[in-house]
Amino acid sequence: MSGRPEWIERLRSLSHGAAVEDAGGWLDVQPASDATVPELAATLVEAHGCEFATLVVETVAATHGTMMRYFLYAPGDATLIAIRVDLPEGMAVPSISDRVHAADWHER
Repeated sequence: MSGRPEWIERLRSLSHGAAVEDAGGWLDVQPASDATVPELAATLVEAHGCEFATLVVETVAATHGTMMRYFLYAPGDATLIAIRVDLPEGMAVPSISDRVHAADWHER
């Protein structure tokens, strides 16, 4: 079982330069590159026992883009982790469903 400080350190080491912060209800991870999102999600599921929870997409009026969060849940200590991706208008969403099959329906 890990606590939030341990998860923050773990996420920083796994995500190679990502911004990681405690957002209150969850830990928010913003990877330095969208290309690393599928690998990070897969590592959390395969090596750290996390489960896919949901995918949330929001329109951000100020940037004319989209903010997307993949939520993963660590059941051992009830930690909710969000992998955040900010997408400019028209940019493709990084898919994780090839490695995290539970995300398949959400990504459709």
